[in-house]
Amino acid sequence: MGRKLLSIDFDQLYTAVGTGGTLKGLIKGIDGKREVIGVPVLKNYDYEGKILRAYHHGGYAKVTKELLVFCETMKTQYDIVVEPTYTGKLFWAVFDQIDKGLIKQGTTVLVIHSGGLQALAE
Repeated sequence: MGRKLLSIDFDQLYTAVGTGGTLKGLIKGIDGKREVIGVPVLKNYDYEGKILRAYHHGGYAKVTKELLVFCETMKTQYDIVVEPTYTGKLFWAVFDQIDKGLIKQGTTVLVIHSGGLQALAE
């Protein structure tokens, strides 16, 4: 008997991508009927799967003023703390995909917030 990995029903799963290990595991663990989408934080990232390459904001650990403002807005408007290296870029991508109509109304989206918040304490 197989185990159910997630008790949440969703259409698309989004995750930040560094080395690709988490993305690869998610693709392997998801049933193939639902889409797994990676948002790389590295410039010129190349990996199999559906990858949104336009949201790296200059590359690993690089940020833009707009990204920093977005991270602060996530905290103040939605009470979700994100940092600009990984999760800020991830949520930026999801919001941009929604704004552009690329995530259709009625689509259930699961976003993996993978942490990284210790960097904010430094």
